[in-house]
Amino acid sequence: MTDFFKITMYGISSNEKFGLCENASKLHTYLDESNDNTWLSTVVNPDESERRFIPVKDCLKIDVQCDDVTELCHGVIIFTDNLVFIELRNTRDGFDEWLKSGVNHLKNTIKIFKNNHNIDNFQSRVAYLAYKTRRRVPTVNNNLKNKFVLETGIQLYVDHEITV
Repeated sequence: MTDFFKITMYGISSNEKFGLCENASKLHTYLDESNDNTWLSTVVNPDESERRFIPVKDCLKIDVQCDDVTELCHGVIIFTDNLVFIELRNTRDGFDEWLKSGVNHLKNTIKIFKNNHNIDNFQSRVAYLAYKTRRRVPTVNNNLKNKFVLETGIQLYVDHEITV
């Protein structure tokens, strides 16, 4: 079984805002509360409740007998009965390329989660494709968002902020 809940390198924050970062000196994506210059995306937590960020990429041990996916999203924020899949993008590739790649990473991760956990235990299920904080995110076609919902059962947002 591929178990998202056995990842021990998670971060927790109850700040109103915190960031998600990726750095070559770290083994995985991580949560940061202090240095917003390093944030790839800002997480907005208006009620300042505890939020757990579980890094998936480079941390999830995949049971290859059950799950044949290799490219995963950066992480998941889990709290109460809410599930937020997150793919961070900090690339200079064209918009269409990073959008396609990011959506595939999210779909792969959602597929593995559904294969190994009861997603119905979560009342709210969303996915974010989040681009670097200081960059403008182009408008995404509603057809892509509708197709994502039909394929995954999860609403897709493309933004530089992740609201939880």
